[in-house]
Amino acid sequence: MQIAYSATYNVTIKAPQPKVFDYVADISRHGEWGMDNMKATAEQAGSPAIGMRYKAEGLLMGKVNPSVVTITALDAPKHLAFDAEDSNSVFHHDFTFTPDGGGTHVERVVTMTKGPWYNQPDHADRVQRHRGQELRWRTAEGEGEGGVRQLTGATGL
Repeated sequence: MQIAYSATYNVTIKAPQPKVFDYVADISRHGEWGMDNMKATAEQAGSPAIGMRYKAEGLLMGKVNPSVVTITALDAPKHLAFDAEDSNSVFHHDFTFTPDGGGTHVERVVTMTKGPWYNQPDHADRVQRHRGQELRWRTAEGEGEGGVRQLTGATGL
């Protein structure tokens, strides 16, 4: 299989593994830490599960970019994977969660499995924004005792 893009990101978060997993597995909250102005809504109500689909919108080069996010693997609280497909590409996101002292180590592998097989300026900009995302992970106020709520204190990209 030819791959146009693949990158691995690592971060250690000062929060328990189940809380970090639940936060990341809630695709509807990815706008809190993911792509610029991303919004995602589940097509059907319910807890995250394999095959669950979300309608998502984000900005790409200043324009609204609709996509569909589908959960492809889920083994709480250790593993989550999903595909994000827009009109031009498919990005596979694979997360592994492991206990690390009092926190959680998260490895995220992002692979473009379908898309332009050359380096476009807009794609390079999108990739560069991905590099800083893990440091912006956060949750809404009032979640837990400062653990998951303080995801912006993550280290180790």
